[in-house]
Amino acid sequence: MKYKIPLLNCTLAVAFVIICIQLRESDSTDEVDGPQRLPPLGRSMRREFFMEDNFIFLNHGSYGTYPKAVRTELRKFQEIAELNPDRWFRQDLIKEHTKVREMLAKIVNADAEDLVLVPNTTGGMNAIFRSLVFAAGERILHFNTIYASMGAIIQYLVDKSNGSLSKLVFNVTYPMSNEDLLQKFETFLTKNEDPKHPIRIALIDHISSVPGVVNPVDKIIPMLKQRNITVLIDGAHAIGQVPIDLKVLQPDFYITNCHKWLYAARGTAILYVAKKNQPFIHPGFINAEYSQPAKLQDEFFWTGTMDFSSYMTVPAALQFRKEVGGEVAIMEYNHNLAYLGGQLLASAFNTEVLQEKNQIGSMVDVRLPVDNPDDPKLTPRWWVDEQLNMKYNQTFSPAYRHNGHWWVRVSAQIYNDLSDFDICAQHFLAICNDLNNGSSSTNGSNNPTPDIVSTLFKDVVLVVLGVHSGDGGRKRLPPLGRAMRGEFYIDDDFVQLNHGAYGTYPKVVGKHSEQLKKGKSERNPDLWLRREVKTELAKVREMLAKLVNADSTDVVMVPNTTSGINAVFRSLVFAAGERILHLSTIYNSMGSIIQYLVDYSNGSLSKIVFNVTYPISNEAFLQSFETFLDEQADPEHPIRIALVDHITSVPAVIMPIERIIPMLKARNISVLIDGAHAIGQVPINITALQPDYYVTNCHKWLYAARGCALLYVDKKHQGEVHPANINSGYRQPANFQNEFFWTGLFT
Repeated sequence: MKYKIPLLNCTLAVAFVIICIQLRESDSTDEVDGPQRLPPLGRSMRREFFMEDNFIFLNHGSYGTYPKAVRTELRKFQEIAELNPDRWFRQDLIKEHTKVREMLAKIVNADAEDLVLVPNTTGGMNAIFRSLVFAAGERILHFNTIYASMGAIIQYLVDKSNGSLSKLVFNVTYPMSNEDLLQKFETFLTKNEDPKHPIRIALIDHISSVPGVVNPVDKIIPMLKQRNITVLIDGAHAIGQVPIDLKVLQPDFYITNCHKWLYAARGTAILYVAKKNQPFIHPGFINAEYSQPAKLQDEFFWTGTMDFSSYMTVPAALQFRKEVGGEVAIMEYNHNLAYLGGQLLASAFNTEVLQEKNQIGSMVDVRLPVDNPDDPKLTPRWWVDEQLNMKYNQTFSPAYRHNGHWWVRVSAQIYNDLSDFDICAQHFLAICNDLNNGSSSTNGSNNPTPDIVSTLFKDVVLVVLGVHSGDGGRKRLPPLGRAMRGEFYIDDDFVQLNHGAYGTYPKVVGKHSEQLKKGKSERNPDLWLRREVKTELAKVREMLAKLVNADSTDVVMVPNTTSGINAVFRSLVFAAGERILHLSTIYNSMGSIIQYLVDYSNGSLSKIVFNVTYPISNEAFLQSFETFLDEQADPEHPIRIALVDHITSVPAVIMPIERIIPMLKARNISVLIDGAHAIGQVPINITALQPDYYVTNCHKWLYAARGCALLYVDKKHQGEVHPANINSGYRQPANFQNEFFWTGLFT
């Protein structure tokens, strides 16, 4: 069957125009900060964003995008951090961080001390689930429509429990009214009451991802709490799309992304933890502030060196929302556009909308006109490839299978109008007509994109060499020394002598970072995040692998050494009686990770510390260390793994690891090297050293932007190492590269 697109439904168009006029008039008396009033909601608003002129962005729900005003604020705070890194990280950051939390607390109606900032919902969800201590026989409840990464986190816990933990799934198929959902869910809960296998916690979406349905959480939460079930709400899509009132809802935990519908930069989310639960919740990246009981604010504030600038874009995002009309105007515009756009698509496809009107926020799902939904070639990946090839690349919306049919989820945003849905209809009718006629093609090719990421790292290497070929090779850098300060952002009256703590990067890196943020990442987020970023990241890994003389398949990118060491230690399964060895001079965050493992082992794991005091020569150190290892030999309490610094933080000593590693391996002790300060400061040859694991920060001595580190894992261990933030790539055995590639959205 061939489907034809009808003329744009005049009734829908007129109704939508009237709604838009009413929304704008209702806010016409509002005072607006700034030199000029922003354009009206609709396609004219596109000029406030970075989107490509010929690309219709109808997938805001997947990755979000931010307005130009937010990017300006992002760059401002990135430069502030480089002017005087110590002042920023040690003094000003906490003040700005607190302001952001207080602003967000007002929006969700919560106490600021109950909120912490996290990079994304995946990070927040890992923090909650991996902090819980489950009793034998307990169960985790969730809907079948939860986001894949959240399902993976739950499966990880079940896999690690040795059969003592299980999951319970409530299957829901749409279309279904909220009334039917609630009735069936209550029946399900009653049927599954079992004192021997109590439901410990339930994960519920505020707005599910696919399908994009607004759930009646205000009714679901009381159902669960009256049965003594802890409630965790995944509000990834909620803030900015629907109102949130945590004092009314009263969940135990709530997580929401600010970088989707609120317009903050990627890598910004909030985690709410009810006061009664705060003493036992730790972040996914255990750090120097770890304590028992937990100190929520302290532990979540610093989880390793990173670029905190995305958090600081929240005020600019909120100001932008105010200037375009405010929360109510934005939510009503997007809701009405999603509803009417869904009607338009269903009419064009001669199919149906999945949601009822009260289940629509700013996303709508419509059944696609596919003659054979069971065609074996049809997968979500197939639909991605079809839309990103040259033939169909004018717009993009994710397609997925549900209840025996293929559906498309379309996002409505203030830069869209009904004409975009009209284009979307033609777009999918063309794909479906080709599919139904057997003539679809996934062989299209994309135009080459600027090699921004790899260019950034090429420039970094050239800076290290003292010769810079940026700007077409026309500029020669000054000689090494104080004259080089002009290539960095450092304040004129500040002498930076603490590069080791936070690092700083040259202007050329800031320039390329800015180009990337206003380039593909925002001009076409789907093309960048679904296809191109993986290619660019592979190039970066290959460059870094050459620097450390390792196979690129054995290295992955992580935000910082804290996250990499969390990944290694928290992936290990320790036998009763085993021990962890470390030197007394390890960085305090790494000591906290080890202490966390010991605390949660119920006495089956312990640590041993080799105390070293300086001044001491390498020869004297090595002799003393070997004697210590011989004294500690104990078959009943074997040393499972040793953590050794390549360069200690304080005191700053280069360790003779080329001699330490063989000592440990000769005794069958796994070796994890903390090379946080190593790359860019000393040569690294992984092939020669042969550690089991090695982690190093690229944002310290290599001059990369913060949030950039490298984790090496020997091939024999890759099947057992998972990232600290479990995600949709989770597998048993571990799929090393896939699991570390995507750990949630971040800048």
